[in-house]
Amino acid sequence: PPPEAPRAAPAAPASSLREARYRAALDSGQISREDYERKMAEAPEQPAPDLRDRLRAAQLAPRDEPAREKPGALVGRVVRVTRQHGKLSGRCGVAERWDPKAARYEVQLAPPKRKTVQLMAGHLEAVADEVEADEIRTKVANPKEGEDDAAA
Repeated sequence: PPPEAPRAAPAAPASSLREARYRAALDSGQISREDYERKMAEAPEQPAPDLRDRLRAAQLAPRDEPAREKPGALVGRVVRVTRQHGKLSGRCGVAERWDPKAARYEVQLAPPKRKTVQLMAGHLEAVADEVEADEIRTKVANPKEGEDDAAA
């Protein structure tokens, strides 16, 4: 039998995904040994944050939107339809009732087009300004006065 050729020492396992990819490219002949060594000598790229780290950071980050209230918490309050709801965006009214089966508020909109609509909680925000809230509540309670104000 012919004598066996001395085997090369097995390569150490790659310490990063980047190194493993360059080593595979070297082994397949896609890059030269010099290119491989030059890339390995360069500063390594910063690792992408782990999904858990990103979720944790998102949970700890301050939120632009207020915390969600309990279902039905807006009943009796003056609300504004947010931009998430196209045609009614910016309209104001009073949340009159919470429908737990539909998971929607029944909102009586203020004039000029006074009507009752059902909207999800995510499409509503409470009007914080007391003066504005009182004006809207008056318009909803007395639609003729609100229409006269709008015409003037």
